[in-house]
Amino acid sequence: MKKISGIVMMFSLMGLLSVMAQEVKPKQTEIVDLGKGIKLEMALIPAGKFMMGSPETEKNRADDEFQHEVTITKPFYIGKYEVTQEQWKAVMGINPSEIKGAKLPLTNVSWVMCQDFIKKLNDKTNGGYRLPTGIRLQRGNNNRLFFWE
Repeated sequence: MKKISGIVMMFSLMGLLSVMAQEVKPKQTEIVDLGKGIKLEMALIPAGKFMMGSPETEKNRADDEFQHEVTITKPFYIGKYEVTQEQWKAVMGINPSEIKGAKLPLTNVSWVMCQDFIKKLNDKTNGGYRLPTGIRLQRGNNNRLFFWE
């Protein structure tokens, strides 16, 4: 079960690549061209405050969870969707997923493979991509439900 959870977490995190918004007035979305008509769509997360954590009334809430205000001081872009198999292949040249499909989310990758993907993506695009921090992940996913929730 740990292995499956780790795989689910890895491909979910891969869809949430983030990069700092460098422009003075950033666009709401950023499209990264990976070549051969393959694009990676990024959404802007503006600077500001939000409540992180779950409210006491949330179903299945753990006893150690609490809400607290978090401030994001600089806007950043985060992947709008999970990284697809065709996006991974455009950067890495291979598709490690067991069940194949160009538009399907990527599976069967490790944290180390994700770091290699990000390095190659940065080399290919001159970007400043990285996996998001917990706060960025939380902010990028506000009001977004996952199949395991």
